[in-house]
Amino acid sequence: EGERQKAGQTEQKTKFCPNCGRDNVFGATFCRSCGKEMPVTKEEEEEKRQAEERKRREQAEAERKRIEEEKRLAEERKRKEAEEAERRRIEEEKRQAEERKRREQAEAERKGAAEESRQEEEEAEYVSTAGLPQGAPGSRKPILIIAGLLILIAAIIIPVVLLAGGTDEGYTPPPDTLPIEMVSIPGGSFQMGCLSDCTESSYLEDSSLPVHTVTLSPFEMAKYEVSYAEWIEVKNWAQSNGYSFDNSGRKGYGSGADEDHPVTFINWYDAVKWCNALSEKEGRTPCYYTSSAKTTVYRSGQQDIEKNWVNWNADGYRLPTEAEWEYACRADTTTKYNVGDTITGSDANYWGSGDSYDNGTTPAGYYPANPWGLYDMHGNVWEWCWDGYSNYSSSSQTDPRGPSVGSSRVFRGGSWDDDTVGLRSASRRGGGPDFGIYSYAHGFRPVRSSS
Repeated sequence: EGERQKAGQTEQKTKFCPNCGRDNVFGATFCRSCGKEMPVTKEEEEEKRQAEERKRREQAEAERKRIEEEKRLAEERKRKEAEEAERRRIEEEKRQAEERKRREQAEAERKGAAEESRQEEEEAEYVSTAGLPQGAPGSRKPILIIAGLLILIAAIIIPVVLLAGGTDEGYTPPPDTLPIEMVSIPGGSFQMGCLSDCTESSYLEDSSLPVHTVTLSPFEMAKYEVSYAEWIEVKNWAQSNGYSFDNSGRKGYGSGADEDHPVTFINWYDAVKWCNALSEKEGRTPCYYTSSAKTTVYRSGQQDIEKNWVNWNADGYRLPTEAEWEYACRADTTTKYNVGDTITGSDANYWGSGDSYDNGTTPAGYYPANPWGLYDMHGNVWEWCWDGYSNYSSSSQTDPRGPSVGSSRVFRGGSWDDDTVGLRSASRRGGGPDFGIYSYAHGFRPVRSSS
């Protein structure tokens, strides 16, 4: 009867007993009246076969669903395992990046402390020498006289060697006085980011992708990195006109550094205030202010300036945006460097480049200019940019200015203390804006918005 109901039969079927002639329930084996066994009919056999077939199909369907469920669970486990593996990979890459940054900062601090100690020793020796009475025992006056003569001879001989085609042939020093010499950069569009061989460095993979289209308005950029002579001239004026700086700045880095070398040992705040000071010194409108109202010029302290605190249309000086810097560096090139896919010691100052100032800075403008007339866009010193450090977006952008504010600021171009990968047009780094006292390889060059 149960099988009949499953089959959807509404009419109750009966089975005739051939022994006593009574009706019985369909499918019964023994007659309920006479108790004798009744033969199995063909209809019963067919119904039994159909019931077994239904049971087989139901079992097959149940097995199919079980297999699909197991497959779904297996795929879910696999997906979760892949997500967990990806999470661990990202965490490990982040840990490695933080470890690299920590090691670099530790090395920078070590080198900065060593350079500071060396300069302090030189100053102490100078003071000690200058303080000796004339003719007293141990006086260094004869030594100083000899040293002065040697310096005078060198001052006469070195220019002759340079003009005669020595190792410094082609060196064009920056102007000794202000104003800063600027180069007009045409507006246009370019592909920003690592364009080829991005696995050459984890920095390129982590920070210089994805490639994206950027369109920029025309602007002007300083022809040279700011030299110590230019830095100190503006700084002295600024300090007598209400400005204060976190760091005094130094003459490049290395034993051969002088006032024609780019200024170093300054932080991002110093560079921003210096740009404002130069603007005011030349009677221009400053770019940086202490709030979005733009009523108080930024002249002192450490202000984490937001991008709506900047007068982007002012005719004063400012740091380049990261996009402006890469656009100017590339100068319509798409290769790794603006000189091609390889760079040598005749193109830029980097670690082991082989110039006469090896393992230190070179004078601003020592190496040839790029196609747009800008010097030292590769190497010598890292150059502070405006932008807070953040990951790239794949979206096209026009005049991008980075995040609203950043705890880490971008610097570009590589330095004398980096290998050639760090000099690539797409290479970028980020550091705290107060990273100045140990920044032996950090300088800057200003830009101006075109009218």
